Amino acid sequence: MSGKLSDRLAALADTRPRGSAPVTVRLRADLSAGEVRGAVRELGLRIDGAEYLSISGTVHGQLSLGTLGDVAALPEVEWVDLERSAAVEELIDPR
Repeated sequence: MSGKLSDRLAALADTRPRGSAPVTVRLRADLSAGEVRGAVRELGLRIDGAEYLSISGTVHGQLSLGTLGDVAALPEVEWVDLERSAAVEELIDPR
């Protein structure tokens, strides 16, 4: 499991095992369309507000850290990381 978790997320799970966190779950790139649908459905049962972004192959939402091991153990999951957010000002090109 630990090979599928970012260091930041693993550290957070160690310090707050009963908490929750916004996460990004990257699915394996070699999945068929049916496997992706099944994985997204399964993740939707475990992640609050799960949203699948097909362009990046990721699922985003709020995950209970107690179920992190179950999510990382899914064979369709390649990587789990904390969701990163940026201020709009950082995303705008000043040119």
